[in-house]
Amino acid sequence: MSHSRSYLEVDLGAVKRNISTIINAVPSRRLMAVVKADAYGVGAEKISSAADACGCSCFGVASLDEALELRSFGITKPICMLSGVLDSEISDAVANDITLPLTNMETARKINSESARQGRRARCNFVIDSGMGRVGFTLDNAATGIREAGSLGSVDIIGVYSHLSSAGEKNDTYTIKQLDSLKSFLGNTELPAGCRDIHIAAFDGINNYSEAVSAPFNMARCGIGMYGMAERSALTLPLERTLKLCAKIVDVRELPAGSAVGYMHTAVLKKRTRIAVVAFGYADGLPLGASNNSRFIINGVSTPVIGRISMDYTTCSLADDTPAEPGDVAVIFGSSGNETIDVSEIARLRGSHDYDVLCSIGNRVSRRYING
Repeated sequence: MSHSRSYLEVDLGAVKRNISTIINAVPSRRLMAVVKADAYGVGAEKISSAADACGCSCFGVASLDEALELRSFGITKPICMLSGVLDSEISDAVANDITLPLTNMETARKINSESARQGRRARCNFVIDSGMGRVGFTLDNAATGIREAGSLGSVDIIGVYSHLSSAGEKNDTYTIKQLDSLKSFLGNTELPAGCRDIHIAAFDGINNYSEAVSAPFNMARCGIGMYGMAERSALTLPLERTLKLCAKIVDVRELPAGSAVGYMHTAVLKKRTRIAVVAFGYADGLPLGASNNSRFIINGVSTPVIGRISMDYTTCSLADDTPAEPGDVAVIFGSSGNETIDVSEIARLRGSHDYDVLCSIGNRVSRRYING
């Protein structure tokens, strides 16, 4: 029996419908499900299984540990390590048929040497830095790099990819420049035989730039879009909300006018007020910026947060007619009754974005899956 005071509810049926919608938005219908960081904190085992069932072509992770974890979940489709690989990861990655990124020739040669030692051929993606400035061959040396890497005897280059830095903005000139630059490279470069996967778009690219999923691009990547998480007004695709973050009320009390609430007495009551104490704080992922500046939904009623958020608790001011008692559930984001709090509402308080909020949910928050 779980005694968790807080939980993230995940509607797997809605996740699957979102994945299908995203796949249908990619002309090639080939989608890499990105499930790094425990599928952005939602749960890599459940999400990778859902993505596999929906027909995703392959999976993307950040590290070898994440790749091997997917293998342990029974994922047999290609698993691609994105961005970079450490020397210490190469041997086990090759042995477990993990697709590795080629970001420079030194790494390419090390992968080739280890593959030859094992009597294998390593599957690899050639990574191009088209303007992200993080990892990969720059456009100035990409043609030489792919020719040299393609000549290595124990490496098979199965794909070429890059990453858009600013695709969350529609009609962004920098994004268009990145797309045009990579298209020019691809149009003027002979790719190695067997190089079949060409992609640059993650979810923002899919949502905002049709040219990022059109020829010569024949694949796209998607992570947080599977959860329908974005500024709702910015969504081009009809995606569903899939997540609800909840925590239990541990106490309901009435305090007289003049009472201070929370650390540093940042809230002083102007009148007699009912207070709900919710078992969720900054240790669970709620930013301090939400203090005196946000809301929860309690029994379908939007209820203001008052006082400074602490490690384990947040206090809310209850209207006299708002039903609440210990054990009731407060919704931190998601829907209840006619009220909805989007993750972006919390992200703005954090000066951040949805990814950051979701990945910051603490490990004492249990994950619950419905409609699986």
